[in-house]
Formats: sequence, structure tokens, C-alpha cells
Amino acid sequence: VASSGFHMHTYEHKYLNKLNAEQIQYQINRGSEAIQAASGVAPATVRLPGGNKNATVLENVNAPMIMWSIDTLDWKTRNTKKIFREVRKEVKDGDIILMHDIYSTTADAVEKVVPWLQNKGYDILTVSELLERKGKNIEGGSAYLNGR
Repeated sequence: VASSGFHMHTYEHKYLNKLNAEQIQYQINRGSEAIQAASGVAPATVRLPGGNKNATVLENVNAPMIMWSIDTLDWKTRNTKKIFREVRKEVKDGDIILMHDIYSTTADAVEKVVPWLQNKGYDILTVSELLERKGKNIEGGSAYLNGR
């Protein structure tokens, strides 16, 4: 899988399952254009806000939709220990761990989570690297929860 490493998360963080086809396409296209303008590279995948999808979303998002198998709830707890605990109790080979890069508590948790995972023998990969390693042929209009 060739990937820029960028996920697109829609233009205005709207829950796509509440939008019509034209609105979904606007969110996807405008978000992709913004990322490409800023980085020079188009995003290869989409992470749906809230993970919310329905038939209209699946029909109108032409990129692979990346979900997650572990939600650390970092946005809610903003607690480093709870974030780390969530990963420790749940993690399995092939998991996609959801975290947000806007909270210092998440950054602090990552400083604990990454070495812990590496000491347990896990590799830290981008989603594209994970799915490629696991032999997943990802395609637009499909959602992926993990690399298992």
C-alpha cells in the first residue's frame, strides 16, 4: 500500500452519517485539498469523525476508512494513567489505537505507551504499514478496524 502517512479527518469534523451525499463529498474533497495544499501530498485514507458511518457514507467515501480497535478515550479523560491503562489491558497484535494529538496528557501517555509496547515485542507502525504487513488489500468504500 502506498501512502502519504496522512489520514484525512474531514474538513469540518462533521459526523458524515448525518450528511447527504453532496455534503459528504464536500467534507472529503475539501479536507483532502487542504492537506495536499499544506503538505504537497494527498491523504491516502480517511478517519471518520466519531467512527460514524452508514450506507451513504460507504457509498461516497472513495478512500479506505480507518477505524480503530482500541479507543483510549484520551479526549474524554485527559488522564495519562488512564490512557496508558486502556492500552495495557486491551492491546493485541494488529490493533489500531486511537489517540488525539491535541492534548498534553496524550503526549505524556505516548511517552509511556510506546516503550512499553516495544518492550512487549510490538512494532509501532503507521496504519498503512500495519495493513501492508498483515497482507490487507485496502480499498475505498471499506472500513478497517485493525490489521488482524
